[in-house]
Amino acid sequence: MKKHILLIDNNKSELTIFMAALKEIQGNFKCSHAESSEQALAMLEYIQPDFIFVSHNLPHVNGLQIISVIRNEPVLERSKVYTYTEMISEEISKMARLLGASGCIEKSAEISWLIHLFKEIFDGQLMPGFAILKNPAQAERLQLKSDHST
Repeated sequence: MKKHILLIDNNKSELTIFMAALKEIQGNFKCSHAESSEQALAMLEYIQPDFIFVSHNLPHVNGLQIISVIRNEPVLERSKVYTYTEMISEEISKMARLLGASGCIEKSAEISWLIHLFKEIFDGQLMPGFAILKNPAQAERLQLKSDHST
């Protein structure tokens, strides 16, 4: 059965990276894209994606607000919803969990990292419950940067 994925993100370069990672995965996927919360909510009136990735930084609203709306729609209760952000803060992860997100994913330009994540998510290998998925290479670079600034 074809898995339907919805990416809600207004950043075109993120869409390019996201799609490149999906193309590398062996699977039967259909991907839709919304550039705004308004466009996403209109699309969700007629589609029921299996997986929804919501950028935290959207025009007019943030991703957590979209997750709240999605989680209040009974027809979308089976959708796995992830906030997709540049940096996962404790506040974002706490709010995403409270709103019913499946997890938080840190954006990465490293396609290999996204391929790894997508395989785990789409194959159901992640443990049930809430997941915080940070790119270890990105975290290591941030640590090195802060070590040099002291």
